[in-house]
Parts: sequence; C-alpha cells; structure tokens
Amino acid sequence: MPTLSIDFETRSRVDIKTQGVYRYAEDPSTDVLCLAWAIDDGPVQIWLPDTVMPDALVAALLDETCEVRAWNAAFERCIWREVLQKKYVAWPIALERWHDTAAEAAAMSLPRALGKCAEVLGITEQKDEEGNRAMRRLCAPRTAGKLKGEFIMPDEEPETYAKLYAYCMQDVRTERAIVPSLRRLSPTERRVYLLNESMNDRGVRLDVGLTVAAQGIVDEGL
Repeated sequence: MPTLSIDFETRSRVDIKTQGVYRYAEDPSTDVLCLAWAIDDGPVQIWLPDTVMPDALVAALLDETCEVRAWNAAFERCIWREVLQKKYVAWPIALERWHDTAAEAAAMSLPRALGKCAEVLGITEQKDEEGNRAMRRLCAPRTAGKLKGEFIMPDEEPETYAKLYAYCMQDVRTERAIVPSLRRLSPTERRVYLLNESMNDRGVRLDVGLTVAAQGIVDEGL
C-alpha cells in the first residue's frame, strides 16, 4: 500500500492560533504557498500552486489505496478541502485515507510538536529552525511600513521563499523519519480518531440570532 507524505505552507490574514484551523482554512485570504510531497521513501519534492501538478503526485492522489500522511493532518486536510479544491484543480480525499503521524506519536506519549518529537527520538532528520523563521515572515501580512497589511511576494524576497520551500520539504523528511519509531493506532484508536475528525468537520449548530440577542441582554446589564 503506497503512502503519500505531504506538508503545506500557507499564508492568511487570519491568526490560526486564536481562530482555529477551520476558520483559517475557510477565509478567502488563506492561500497555499507550497506543498512538499513524497511517495513512500522517494525524494521529497515541492509543488507550487502556479505550476502543473506532477503526474506522480496526481496518480497518488487518485489512487484510493494510497494513504495520505501528515503531521497534524487536520490542517492539511482542511487546506486541501477549503483551498486546493476551491481555488485550484484538485480532487477530494476521503477522510479514511488520512493518517496523522502526530496522533500516532501522542498515542505513545511522545511530544505533539514535530521538532520536539524528532529531538526526543534522536532521529537524523530534524526540523529546520532557520526555515521556520522564513515561514513566519511569509505566512502573515506585513505589520509595518508603507506596505503594511500586504503579503511579501516571491519576486520581492526570492531567497526567503527558497528557505520556505526547503523548510517545507524538511518537515516531510522529519515526519517520514519519525514514522518507523511509531506504532499504528489500534483499531479502537483509529475509530476514535476518525470520529473526532468527522465531528469537528460537522461542528455544532448554533442559533446565531438567539446568541446575539442574549449577548445584547448581557451588554445592557453591564
């Protein structure tokens, strides 16, 4: 059974830490900067949204027997569904094909952060900290200057983008190097994982009108 390992780098006007992955992925300002990918133990490659997807990547995506693996896969899954499928030529990936390496690490009481997990396991492939700084520079709009509120584009800082692409590919190498040290989720754990993801996708229904009215009553009482 083939495995497709992937990692996205994105940008957005939304703060994912305060708004969450669903609000982040659904925002019109959110876009993909690059996608690092590898099939099984093959070389890690980079795909940019303004280029044609390689045939090997397309074949893996269309292969229903191919597992799609990522660290914190909910992020990649939401970006795939809300950005790739809506802005670019992409195909839906069934939830059952997704495998979360971070969830497998957590099941073994290993750190949920990719870099920390790699450190603890002492593997050769470690997270690229310099590339992490490049990612933080490009993932959000400028906060000062004449172009405040605008994103840094590739033609402005090609070297920073090159560091970002290298960082993204290294994340795939690190995640892939961690996998042999882990065990698969048990059947029960796997069912819980899929149930958790489907519940998060569905969300909770709210009566927005009632909520706004209730908040108004609270505000009047303050």
